[in-house]
Amino acid sequence: MQAGRHELEIVFLGTGSSQPSKYRNVSGIYLHLFERGGILLDCGEGTYAQLKRRYGSDGADDILRNLKCIWISHIHADHHAGLPRLLSARKRLIVDKPLLVIGPKQLRGFLNAYEMVEELGMVFLDCSQTTIAAEAAAKPLEMDRCTMSGGDESLSNLPSEAVARSESDKLMQENGIHLQQGVDIAGRRILNCILRSMGLRNLRSVHVVHCHNAYGIVLESDPIPMDDGSLREGWKVVYSGDTRPCPALVDASKGATVLIHEATFDDSKPMEAIAKNHSITKEAIEVGMTAGVYRIILTHFSQRYPKIPVLSGSYTNKTCIAFDMMSVNIADLPLLPRLLPAFKMLFQDEMSLEDEDDQESYVPDSADSLLF
Repeated sequence: MQAGRHELEIVFLGTGSSQPSKYRNVSGIYLHLFERGGILLDCGEGTYAQLKRRYGSDGADDILRNLKCIWISHIHADHHAGLPRLLSARKRLIVDKPLLVIGPKQLRGFLNAYEMVEELGMVFLDCSQTTIAAEAAAKPLEMDRCTMSGGDESLSNLPSEAVARSESDKLMQENGIHLQQGVDIAGRRILNCILRSMGLRNLRSVHVVHCHNAYGIVLESDPIPMDDGSLREGWKVVYSGDTRPCPALVDASKGATVLIHEATFDDSKPMEAIAKNHSITKEAIEVGMTAGVYRIILTHFSQRYPKIPVLSGSYTNKTCIAFDMMSVNIADLPLLPRLLPAFKMLFQDEMSLEDEDDQESYVPDSADSLLF
Protein backbone atom coordinates (compact mmCIF):
# COMPACT_ATOMS: atom_id res chain seq x y z
CA MET A 1 0.00 0.00 0.00
CA GLN A 2 1.24 3.47 -0.93
CA ALA A 3 0.48 6.41 1.37
CA GLY A 4 2.10 9.58 2.65
CA ARG A 5 2.67 10.29 6.33
CA HIS A 6 0.72 13.54 6.25
CA GLU A 7 -2.49 12.12 4.82
CA LEU A 8 -4.14 10.58 7.88
CA GLU A 9 -3.42 9.44 11.41
CA ILE A 10 -5.98 7.51 13.45
CA VAL A 11 -5.69 8.24 17.19
CA PHE A 12 -7.60 5.99 19.60
CA LEU A 13 -8.61 8.08 22.61
CA GLY A 14 -10.89 5.43 24.11
CA THR A 15 -11.20 1.74 23.29
CA GLY A 16 -13.38 0.36 26.10
CA SER A 17 -17.13 -0.03 26.47
CA SER A 18 -19.75 1.00 29.01
CA GLN A 19 -17.65 3.03 31.47
CA PRO A 20 -14.06 4.22 31.84
CA SER A 21 -11.56 1.90 33.49
CA LYS A 22 -7.96 2.20 34.60
CA TYR A 23 -6.59 1.09 31.23
CA ARG A 24 -9.33 1.92 28.72
CA ASN A 25 -11.46 5.02 28.40
CA VAL A 26 -14.79 4.88 26.58
CA SER A 27 -15.21 5.47 22.86
CA GLY A 28 -13.38 8.24 21.06
CA ILE A 29 -11.39 8.21 17.81
CA TYR A 30 -9.63 11.27 16.42
CA LEU A 31 -8.92 11.33 12.69
CA HIS A 32 -5.97 13.69 12.27
CA LEU A 33 -5.62 15.11 8.76
CA PHE A 34 -2.71 17.33 9.81
CA GLU A 35 -2.84 20.80 8.23
CA ARG A 36 -6.42 20.10 7.03
CA GLY A 37 -7.73 19.68 10.56
CA GLY A 38 -9.46 16.70 12.10
CA ILE A 39 -12.71 14.83 12.74
CA LEU A 40 -13.75 13.21 16.01
CA LEU A 41 -15.73 9.96 15.87
CA ASP A 42 -17.66 9.50 19.12
CA CYS A 43 -16.90 11.42 22.30
CA GLY A 44 -17.33 9.39 25.46
CA GLU A 45 -16.72 10.96 28.86
CA GLY A 46 -13.11 11.95 29.38
CA THR A 47 -12.36 12.43 25.67
CA TYR A 48 -11.11 15.98 26.21
CA ALA A 49 -8.82 14.76 29.00
CA GLN A 50 -7.53 12.04 26.69
CA LEU A 51 -6.67 14.67 24.09
CA LYS A 52 -4.66 16.49 26.74
CA ARG A 53 -2.84 13.29 27.68
CA ARG A 54 -2.05 12.57 24.05
CA TYR A 55 -1.09 16.06 22.85
CA GLY A 56 -0.46 18.07 26.03
CA SER A 57 -2.59 21.00 27.17
CA ASP A 58 -1.49 23.40 24.43
CA GLY A 59 -1.59 20.68 21.80
CA ALA A 60 -5.13 19.71 22.78
CA ASP A 61 -6.21 23.33 22.40
CA ASP A 62 -4.68 23.35 18.92
CA ILE A 63 -6.63 20.19 18.10
CA LEU A 64 -9.87 21.86 19.20
CA ARG A 65 -9.12 24.99 17.17
CA ASN A 66 -8.63 22.86 14.05
CA LEU A 67 -11.44 20.40 14.71
CA LYS A 68 -13.88 20.53 11.79
CA CYS A 69 -16.59 18.09 12.77
CA ILE A 70 -17.74 15.67 15.47
CA TRP A 71 -19.72 12.58 14.50
CA ILE A 72 -21.63 10.57 17.13
CA SER A 73 -22.73 7.01 16.35
CA HIS A 74 -25.65 6.59 18.78
CA ILE A 75 -27.18 7.90 21.98
CA HIS A 76 -25.56 5.59 24.57
CA ALA A 77 -23.62 7.63 27.08
CA ASP A 78 -20.28 5.89 26.55
CA HIS A 79 -20.27 7.41 23.06
CA HIS A 80 -21.40 10.99 23.69
CA ALA A 81 -21.17 11.97 27.38
CA GLY A 82 -17.90 13.83 26.84
CA LEU A 83 -19.37 16.08 24.16
CA PRO A 84 -20.53 19.04 26.33
CA ARG A 85 -17.15 19.34 28.05
CA LEU A 86 -15.27 19.28 24.77
CA LEU A 87 -17.61 21.74 23.05
CA SER A 88 -17.46 24.06 26.05
CA ALA A 89 -13.65 24.02 25.96
CA ARG A 90 -13.66 24.77 22.24
CA LYS A 91 -16.20 27.58 22.69
CA ARG A 92 -13.78 29.33 25.04
CA LEU A 93 -11.07 29.10 22.39
CA ILE A 94 -13.19 30.02 19.37
CA VAL A 95 -16.15 32.28 20.07
CA ASP A 96 -17.53 32.98 16.60
CA LYS A 97 -17.13 29.71 14.66
CA PRO A 98 -19.76 27.09 15.54
CA LEU A 99 -18.64 23.47 15.19
CA LEU A 100 -20.63 20.98 13.16
CA VAL A 101 -21.93 18.07 15.26
CA ILE A 102 -23.49 15.12 13.42
CA GLY A 103 -25.49 12.66 15.49
CA PRO A 104 -28.77 10.79 16.00
CA LYS A 105 -31.87 12.86 16.65
CA GLN A 106 -31.97 12.01 20.38
CA LEU A 107 -28.60 13.73 20.79
CA ARG A 108 -30.10 17.03 19.67
CA GLY A 109 -32.47 16.94 22.65
CA PHE A 110 -29.62 16.23 25.05
CA LEU A 111 -27.55 19.11 23.67
CA ASN A 112 -30.53 21.46 23.68
CA ALA A 113 -31.05 20.73 27.35
CA TYR A 114 -27.39 21.31 28.13
CA GLU A 115 -27.39 24.62 26.27
CA MET A 116 -29.87 25.90 28.84
CA VAL A 117 -26.85 25.91 31.17
CA GLU A 118 -24.16 27.18 28.80
CA GLU A 119 -23.79 27.85 25.10
CA LEU A 120 -21.84 25.16 23.26
CA GLY A 121 -21.10 26.92 19.97
CA MET A 122 -22.30 24.23 17.59
CA VAL A 123 -24.62 23.54 14.70
CA PHE A 124 -26.36 20.15 14.57
CA LEU A 125 -26.93 17.84 11.62
CA ASP A 126 -28.91 14.62 12.04
CA CYS A 127 -27.10 11.43 10.98
CA SER A 128 -30.07 10.58 8.78
CA GLN A 129 -29.13 13.60 6.62
CA THR A 130 -25.82 11.92 5.72
CA THR A 131 -27.17 8.59 4.47
CA ILE A 132 -27.48 7.33 0.90
CA ALA A 133 -31.22 8.09 1.06
CA ALA A 134 -30.47 11.69 2.03
CA GLU A 135 -27.97 12.05 -0.81
CA ALA A 136 -30.60 10.92 -3.30
CA ALA A 137 -33.27 13.23 -1.86
CA ALA A 138 -30.94 16.23 -1.67
CA LYS A 139 -29.28 15.93 -5.06
CA PRO A 140 -31.82 17.99 -7.05
CA LEU A 141 -32.02 20.61 -4.27
CA GLU A 142 -28.42 21.31 -3.34
CA MET A 143 -26.16 23.95 -4.77
CA ASP A 144 -23.46 22.61 -7.06
CA ARG A 145 -20.72 24.66 -5.44
CA CYS A 146 -19.79 26.09 -2.10
CA THR A 147 -17.62 29.18 -2.14
CA MET A 148 -15.29 29.43 0.83
CA SER A 149 -14.06 32.74 2.20
CA GLY A 150 -10.29 32.76 1.87
CA GLY A 151 -10.26 28.97 2.01
CA ASP A 152 -11.73 29.06 5.54
CA GLU A 153 -14.49 26.49 6.01
CA SER A 154 -15.72 28.00 9.30
CA LEU A 155 -19.45 28.58 9.54
CA SER A 156 -18.97 32.29 10.12
CA ASN A 157 -17.31 32.58 6.71
CA LEU A 158 -19.81 30.58 4.70
CA PRO A 159 -21.57 32.48 1.90
CA SER A 160 -24.58 34.43 3.12
CA GLU A 161 -27.05 32.15 1.31
CA ALA A 162 -25.74 29.24 3.39
CA VAL A 163 -26.74 30.85 6.69
CA ALA A 164 -29.43 33.41 5.83
CA ARG A 165 -32.63 31.40 5.46
CA SER A 166 -36.33 31.59 6.08
CA GLU A 167 -37.70 30.78 9.54
CA SER A 168 -38.31 27.16 8.52
CA ASP A 169 -34.72 26.84 7.29
CA LYS A 170 -33.45 28.24 10.60
CA LEU A 171 -35.43 25.55 12.38
CA MET A 172 -33.58 22.99 10.29
CA GLN A 173 -30.19 24.27 11.45
CA GLU A 174 -31.14 24.78 15.07
CA ASN A 175 -32.96 21.50 15.59
CA GLY A 176 -31.20 19.24 13.12
CA ILE A 177 -34.31 17.74 11.56
CA HIS A 178 -34.54 14.04 10.77
CA LEU A 179 -34.73 13.07 7.11
CA GLN A 180 -38.36 12.00 7.64
CA GLN A 181 -39.18 15.68 8.17
CA GLY A 182 -37.38 16.80 5.01
CA VAL A 183 -33.91 17.46 3.67
CA ASP A 184 -31.72 19.75 5.78
CA ILE A 185 -30.26 21.60 2.82
CA ALA A 186 -28.45 24.17 4.95
CA GLY A 187 -26.86 21.57 7.21
CA ARG A 188 -25.76 19.41 4.29
CA ARG A 189 -24.30 22.46 2.56
CA ILE A 190 -22.20 23.22 5.64
CA LEU A 191 -21.00 19.61 5.73
CA ASN A 192 -20.09 19.62 2.04
CA CYS A 193 -18.06 22.80 2.47
CA ILE A 194 -16.14 21.23 5.33
CA LEU A 195 -15.47 18.05 3.39
CA ARG A 196 -14.13 19.97 0.42
CA SER A 197 -11.79 21.98 2.62
CA MET A 198 -10.42 18.75 4.12
CA GLY A 199 -9.89 16.95 0.84
CA LEU A 200 -12.67 14.46 1.57
CA ARG A 201 -14.96 13.11 -1.09
CA ASN A 202 -17.61 11.66 1.14
CA LEU A 203 -18.94 11.28 4.68
CA ARG A 204 -21.76 8.78 4.84
CA SER A 205 -23.66 7.38 7.81
CA VAL A 206 -24.89 3.78 7.62
CA HIS A 207 -27.70 2.27 9.68
CA VAL A 208 -26.41 -0.53 11.91
CA VAL A 209 -28.01 -3.02 14.30
CA HIS A 210 -27.71 -1.84 17.89
CA CYS A 211 -30.22 0.61 19.38
CA HIS A 212 -32.71 2.91 17.69
CA ASN A 213 -30.95 5.37 15.35
CA ALA A 214 -27.52 3.73 15.58
CA TYR A 215 -25.06 4.36 12.77
CA GLY A 216 -21.67 3.49 11.38
CA ILE A 217 -19.69 5.89 9.21
CA VAL A 218 -17.75 5.83 5.94
CA LEU A 219 -15.14 8.49 5.16
CA GLU A 220 -13.42 8.66 1.77
CA SER A 221 -10.66 11.01 0.70
CA ASP A 222 -10.21 12.66 -2.66
CA PRO A 223 -7.61 11.14 -5.00
CA ILE A 224 -4.09 11.89 -3.76
CA PRO A 225 -1.76 13.94 -6.02
CA MET A 226 1.63 12.36 -6.71
CA ASP A 227 4.99 14.05 -7.25
CA ASP A 228 4.82 13.35 -10.99
CA GLY A 229 1.49 15.13 -11.28
CA SER A 230 -0.62 11.99 -11.48
CA LEU A 231 -3.34 10.98 -9.02
CA ARG A 232 -3.67 7.80 -7.03
CA GLU A 233 -6.72 6.42 -5.29
CA GLY A 234 -7.49 7.97 -1.91
CA TRP A 235 -8.14 6.16 1.36
CA LYS A 236 -11.40 4.89 2.81
CA VAL A 237 -12.01 4.52 6.55
CA VAL A 238 -15.07 2.79 8.00
CA TYR A 239 -16.09 2.83 11.68
CA SER A 240 -18.83 0.50 12.84
CA GLY A 241 -19.97 2.25 16.00
CA ASP A 242 -21.75 -0.38 18.13
CA THR A 243 -23.44 -3.10 16.13
CA ARG A 244 -24.20 -6.69 15.40
CA PRO A 245 -22.68 -7.85 12.10
CA CYS A 246 -24.99 -6.51 9.40
CA PRO A 247 -25.08 -6.55 5.58
CA ALA A 248 -25.33 -2.76 5.35
CA LEU A 249 -21.96 -2.34 7.06
CA VAL A 250 -20.38 -5.08 4.95
CA ASP A 251 -21.54 -3.33 1.78
CA ALA A 252 -20.32 0.04 3.06
CA SER A 253 -16.92 -1.43 3.95
CA LYS A 254 -16.15 -2.96 0.56
CA GLY A 255 -12.65 -2.04 -0.53
CA ALA A 256 -11.98 0.01 2.60
CA THR A 257 -8.42 0.87 3.59
CA VAL A 258 -9.27 0.48 7.29
CA LEU A 259 -12.29 -0.98 9.05
CA ILE A 260 -12.54 -0.04 12.73
CA HIS A 261 -15.04 -2.51 14.17
CA GLU A 262 -16.34 -3.05 17.66
CA ALA A 263 -15.47 -6.41 19.28
CA THR A 264 -17.11 -6.05 22.67
CA PHE A 265 -17.09 -9.76 23.52
CA ASP A 266 -14.66 -12.60 22.90
CA ASP A 267 -15.66 -15.64 20.86
CA SER A 268 -16.87 -17.57 23.91
CA LYS A 269 -19.80 -15.18 24.51
CA PRO A 270 -21.95 -15.16 21.37
CA MET A 271 -25.24 -15.21 23.28
CA GLU A 272 -24.29 -12.14 25.30
CA ALA A 273 -23.34 -10.36 22.09
CA ILE A 274 -26.68 -11.21 20.52
CA ALA A 275 -28.62 -10.16 23.61
CA LYS A 276 -26.89 -6.78 23.76
CA ASN A 277 -26.56 -6.18 20.00
CA HIS A 278 -22.76 -6.24 20.00
CA SER A 279 -20.21 -8.31 18.10
CA ILE A 280 -17.80 -11.02 19.13
CA THR A 281 -14.23 -10.97 17.81
CA LYS A 282 -14.83 -13.57 15.12
CA GLU A 283 -17.86 -11.74 13.75
CA ALA A 284 -16.06 -8.39 13.59
CA ILE A 285 -13.18 -9.90 11.68
CA GLU A 286 -15.53 -11.73 9.31
CA VAL A 287 -17.17 -8.42 8.39
CA GLY A 288 -13.81 -7.07 7.28
CA MET A 289 -12.78 -10.23 5.47
CA THR A 290 -16.09 -10.45 3.61
CA ALA A 291 -15.82 -6.79 2.59
CA GLY A 292 -12.22 -7.24 1.40
CA VAL A 293 -10.78 -4.46 3.55
CA TYR A 294 -7.04 -3.92 3.77
CA ARG A 295 -6.75 -3.68 7.56
CA ILE A 296 -9.13 -4.42 10.47
CA ILE A 297 -8.70 -2.69 13.83
CA LEU A 298 -10.81 -3.97 16.71
CA THR A 299 -12.01 -1.70 19.51
CA HIS A 300 -14.80 -1.15 22.11
CA PHE A 301 -13.75 -4.05 24.32
CA SER A 302 -15.64 -5.11 27.39
CA GLN A 303 -14.02 -3.76 30.54
CA ARG A 304 -13.81 -7.34 31.80
CA TYR A 305 -10.67 -7.46 29.64
CA PRO A 306 -8.78 -4.66 31.44
CA LYS A 307 -5.54 -4.73 29.46
CA ILE A 308 -5.97 -7.00 26.46
CA PRO A 309 -8.90 -8.89 24.94
CA VAL A 310 -8.85 -12.63 24.43
CA LEU A 311 -6.64 -13.36 21.40
CA SER A 312 -8.24 -16.34 19.70
CA GLY A 313 -7.64 -18.15 16.45
CA SER A 314 -10.03 -15.75 14.71
CA TYR A 315 -7.30 -13.20 14.12
CA THR A 316 -5.94 -12.93 10.60
CA ASN A 317 -2.94 -11.26 9.02
CA LYS A 318 -5.14 -8.19 8.45
CA THR A 319 -6.12 -7.69 12.06
CA CYS A 320 -4.92 -5.61 15.00
CA ILE A 321 -6.36 -4.54 18.35
CA ALA A 322 -6.58 -0.95 19.54
CA PHE A 323 -5.29 0.53 22.80
CA ASP A 324 -5.91 3.94 24.30
CA MET A 325 -3.43 6.49 22.90
CA MET A 326 -2.56 4.19 20.02
CA SER A 327 -1.79 6.28 16.91
CA VAL A 328 -1.89 4.60 13.51
CA ASN A 329 -0.43 6.55 10.60
CA ILE A 330 -1.91 5.40 7.32
CA ALA A 331 1.62 4.95 5.96
CA ASP A 332 2.27 2.33 8.66
CA LEU A 333 -0.74 0.12 7.92
CA PRO A 334 1.39 -2.59 6.24
CA LEU A 335 3.16 -3.11 9.58
CA LEU A 336 0.06 -3.20 11.77
CA PRO A 337 -0.56 -6.98 11.97
CA ARG A 338 3.00 -7.51 13.22
CA LEU A 339 1.92 -6.05 16.56
CA LEU A 340 -0.17 -9.06 17.57
CA PRO A 341 2.74 -11.43 18.35
CA ALA A 342 4.32 -8.71 20.45
CA PHE A 343 1.05 -8.12 22.31
CA LYS A 344 0.74 -11.83 23.05
CA MET A 345 4.22 -11.90 24.55
CA LEU A 346 3.82 -8.64 26.45
CA PHE A 347 0.48 -9.58 28.03
CA GLN A 348 0.84 -13.35 28.37
CA ASP A 349 0.29 -13.21 32.15
CA GLU A 350 -2.94 -11.24 31.79
CA MET A 351 -4.15 -13.61 29.07
CA SER A 352 -3.60 -16.56 31.40
CA LEU A 353 -5.63 -14.84 34.12
CA GLU A 354 -8.50 -14.21 31.71
CA ASP A 355 -8.65 -17.90 30.89
CA GLU A 356 -8.90 -18.76 34.60
CA ASP A 357 -11.30 -16.04 35.71
CA ASP A 358 -14.36 -15.22 33.62
CA GLN A 359 -15.40 -12.47 36.02
CA GLU A 360 -19.07 -13.38 35.86
CA SER A 361 -19.85 -10.78 38.52
CA TYR A 362 -18.77 -7.89 36.30
CA VAL A 363 -21.28 -5.11 35.62
CA PRO A 364 -23.17 -5.56 32.30
CA ASP A 365 -21.38 -4.15 29.28
CA SER A 366 -24.39 -2.64 27.62
CA ALA A 367 -24.90 1.08 28.08
CA ASP A 368 -28.63 0.61 27.55
CA SER A 369 -29.29 1.81 31.08
CA LEU A 370 -27.44 5.06 30.38
CA LEU A 371 -29.90 6.47 27.87
CA PHE A 372 -30.82 10.14 27.99
